Amino acid sequence: MKQKEHLPFFGIGPYYVGAIAVITVAGMALSWKGYLDSGLIPGLRTPMMILGILLILVGVFIWGYAFFRSRIDEGIRNNRLVTDGIYAWCRNPLYTGCMFICIGVSFFAGNLWLLFLPVIFSILMALTMKLTEEKWLHERYGAEYDAYCRRVNRVWPWFPRKEGAVSIYGIEGMYCSHCKATVENAVREVEGVMSAKASLRRRTLSVKGTASEDSIRRAVEGTGYIFTGKL
Repeated sequence: MKQKEHLPFFGIGPYYVGAIAVITVAGMALSWKGYLDSGLIPGLRTPMMILGILLILVGVFIWGYAFFRSRIDEGIRNNRLVTDGIYAWCRNPLYTGCMFICIGVSFFAGNLWLLFLPVIFSILMALTMKLTEEKWLHERYGAEYDAYCRRVNRVWPWFPRKEGAVSIYGIEGMYCSHCKATVENAVREVEGVMSAKASLRRRTLSVKGTASEDSIRRAVEGTGYIFTGKL
C-alpha cells in the first residue's frame, strides 16, 4: 500500500457482519426447530426479549454515533486516526454496534444456548481484526496506533485505560532545538512511551507512558546525549 493512499473504507466489516448475521439466524433456526430445547426456560423468555430490545437499541446507538458523529469516513479519507468520541471507548464501534444488534436479536429466541454467541462473535472479531485491519493500521500509524490499542478495548466498549504516569529524567548535552528534537524523537520510538517532551532550560525529559527507565536510558544514550537518571 502506497503511503499516499488511504485505508479501505469498508475493510473487513461486511464480511464480519455478514458472518455474525448468518450465525445468529442459524442459531435461532436451530432453537425454533427444537434442536436446542434444553436451553429453553419459559420464565426467562420475557426478560430475555426485553434485554434483547435494549441490546438492539444500544447497538444502533453505537453504530450511529460512530458513523454519523465521529465521521470515520472523513478520518479514513484524510489518513487521520480517529480516537475521539465513541472511538475513545471502543476501537471498532461500527462492528461492535452490529454485534450488539445480532446478540439482541438472538435473545428473542429465549434460549440459553444462544448465550454462547457473544463469545463466538468476540473471538471472531479479535481474529479477523488481528489478521487484517490492525495490521493495516499499525503499518499506517505505527506508535500512535499502538498507544491507542493499549488504551482502548478492541470489542467491548469500556472506559479508556490510563496512559501511564509522567516521569522526569535528567538529560545533559542538549543545547539547541535540534538536540531537543533528536532526543524526543528517539524516546517516542520506545515501546510503551505515549509522549516525550524535552526542556533545554531545565535539561530534563518528561516521558508519559509505561516504558522502563532502562529503555529510556538506552534510547537517549543511543543519540549521544547523557542520561542522568530519574529526578
